[in-house]
Amino acid sequence: MAASRQGATPLLRPLSVDLDELASLLEGDLLGGGGRIDLRTGTCWPDSLDHDKDDTEEDEDRWLYVDCIGSDEGYGDMELFIGTVGDPGIADRLEIAISGKGAFWRCKDVLSRWPDELQRYFLLSDERKRGRTRAWLAGKGYRRSAQLPSDMPRACVKHGCQAACLAGTRTLAARGTPVRLHPCG
Repeated sequence: MAASRQGATPLLRPLSVDLDELASLLEGDLLGGGGRIDLRTGTCWPDSLDHDKDDTEEDEDRWLYVDCIGSDEGYGDMELFIGTVGDPGIADRLEIAISGKGAFWRCKDVLSRWPDELQRYFLLSDERKRGRTRAWLAGKGYRRSAQLPSDMPRACVKHGCQAACLAGTRTLAARGTPVRLHPCG
């Protein structure tokens, strides 16, 4: 009954967009971030790339513009992750690492000494980033459509076990870090 008083929920239009690419437009550098999405192809175009202004002016309905929101949410992901670290010594080092400019690279630098923790951080951060990106898309009236080739699982690099590991193995975008989410890893 309550749903009928609020009206119908609008349907979100499908858009075949790479969430990691869109996240980099949304959460990049405030000065050079942002961009646009080609609504026909789902391709993300950073503002920093030269593009033909006449092309965007001629067909304004083709583009969804993306304003950069900055890295505050990503910083929050680091803080959230530190709260999950079981080793107080590692947590203390991370707390120091994320204070001031360069917090992201310093955090990853500290975590590089503990590969399992680094992998855990990337999993948490990437999932939260994708969630924020999906929410942004929904706010614009879109939803992510079919799986893209970059999201398809890849073979386990460590073990070479093609069939068993394909179900849960993928490489983190832009980092090339193998993530093993299967029993043999």
